[in-house]
Amino acid sequence: MRFDSSRFRAFVIDKQDKALANQSLQSFHTTRYYLKIEESIILIRMMDKSLDSNRLHRKKRSYTPPESPFIPPEDDLFIGSLNEEYNIILNKYNVCENHILLVTKEFEYQNTPLEWKDFEAAWLSLQGSKALVFYNSSSIAGASQQHRHLQWLPLPLFDELNTDPIIFVKQYLDTHLIVGIKEFTTLPTAKELYEIYQNLLSRLKSQCKQSEHYNLLLTHKGMALIPRHSSQVEGISINSLAFCGSLFVTNEQQKEYIETKGLRDLLKQAAYPV
Repeated sequence: MRFDSSRFRAFVIDKQDKALANQSLQSFHTTRYYLKIEESIILIRMMDKSLDSNRLHRKKRSYTPPESPFIPPEDDLFIGSLNEEYNIILNKYNVCENHILLVTKEFEYQNTPLEWKDFEAAWLSLQGSKALVFYNSSSIAGASQQHRHLQWLPLPLFDELNTDPIIFVKQYLDTHLIVGIKEFTTLPTAKELYEIYQNLLSRLKSQCKQSEHYNLLLTHKGMALIPRHSSQVEGISINSLAFCGSLFVTNEQQKEYIETKGLRDLLKQAAYPV
């Protein structure tokens, strides 16, 4: 499939259904819990450990570059070519439905600065789609593979959260964490997105004295960069989605910690408080 925004969502769903049927797609089984925080709702997904403990262990398999799980992509997970630089594949070990990866066709390191071509891929994936593109820049920021990949999820992330992730960050986290935000009225061009990214990254580097570990969120509403210094809090893995109000836990103790301490306290320990 060559990228066609008018058919993209339907094609992803069809491919996902087939991959689930033949077990190429290894979705985690979770129970959903909703937590009200001020005027917002956050989602905690707790893994069914009896079903998924072995799957979680397999997900942590490491690769020595340039070895990569994305080269070549699995046929049953491969959706198509986005452009000359990027492939589109299903996220094999997914927690959310319709979770796809935008993966460079040639091996490139995840923890090197993004380039213009990466924002061209992100921009293309947002054409005709209300979606979130996010990027975990390193293992400290939540990346599980060293091969460069952006991630894509349709919006809303869950039905109870109708707030765009950029607006959520601005309203709920911006005054508590060091965050770089640029809001949009319309989606900029790929070149403009790249320039915004460079400016935000430079600003965060001056504040935090590092620019390698961060989460990037991109929607039609804006871009946010969140610098990171820790990958986990109390055993809870923190990636980009946590800053959108969507968390994944593996046991009851982790769920109770979030319910007791709250989202802001959790994220302050993983990012940089103001």
